[in-house]
Amino acid sequence: MMKKPLQEIIADGGNTIISGIANDSRQVIPGDLFLAYSGEVHDGHAHVQEAVDRGAVAVCVERQVDVAVPSFICPHLKVHQGKIAARFYDDPSVALECVGVTGTNGKTSIGYFCAALLDDAAFIGTVGWGELGNLHETALTTENPVTVQRRLHELREIGFKSVVMETSSHALHQGRVADVSFDTAVFSNLTRDHLDYHGTMERYAAAKLKLFEMPSVSAAVINMDDPFGRHIAKAVNAEMISYGISTDTAVSWSDIKHESDGIKGCWHTPWGSSRFRIPLFGEFSLGNAAAALSVACLTGIPLDDVVTAMKNLPTVPGRM
Repeated sequence: MMKKPLQEIIADGGNTIISGIANDSRQVIPGDLFLAYSGEVHDGHAHVQEAVDRGAVAVCVERQVDVAVPSFICPHLKVHQGKIAARFYDDPSVALECVGVTGTNGKTSIGYFCAALLDDAAFIGTVGWGELGNLHETALTTENPVTVQRRLHELREIGFKSVVMETSSHALHQGRVADVSFDTAVFSNLTRDHLDYHGTMERYAAAKLKLFEMPSVSAAVINMDDPFGRHIAKAVNAEMISYGISTDTAVSWSDIKHESDGIKGCWHTPWGSSRFRIPLFGEFSLGNAAAALSVACLTGIPLDDVVTAMKNLPTVPGRM
């Protein structure tokens, strides 16, 4: 169990020792620092006493509260909670090779395939988090900032070297992954969805773009068959690997045959060309596979090794 004096987490935090962080009073365990802020539906300040009753040894709030444990005011705490959690967990994403996958469709499949191809890689996304084949349930595609940092810490402690994470537009817009140090960003596509939240396609697209604007991102894998993908390609400053059916992309494919046991064809990449077979179906699966191949090769895995591994890509839970 981690333990740290609060002064290492919050300026002027004092010597109170905390052993965890919670932003939901129902999840507080003895030794936690409780983060209380005004949310879109609930006001965490109303649950400070409940958190203390459950064992919180200190609280961080946005306004003054009357409570028997040390309390510290942090304006705009909702925005800063990820940074506080990252400090407590020793910035786990910095020690990991982190891949963020965003897009309307294909996030889960691309992320799952990437985790299967990379060395010592875990997965965080819609179908669960942890080791492929033994995933733990998750409440959201991308969870709140405190949970994200805790998951990354736990995966690093287990011994994983890489983590592939689905990053939803909601999470990007709300800053849930703002304090994750992503090394590689992947874009699949942008179609009409989530407009009840974002309002317009322009705002939806802007949320996706946030992933590629993170200063830690050194490589971008982008679907050039999508119009917004071409827009991202013009905006990124990182090393870019484009993929798509067009032969002017970095990664493309040809000689495709759809058979009863999957798809056969030939990859054309910056790392060479190779005949392939993948146990997937549907034209869209070629793009998903190309994205995963690009990520794997970017990490230094030889193309022949990637192509061999892709012959046995695992089935994604709940996907075709």
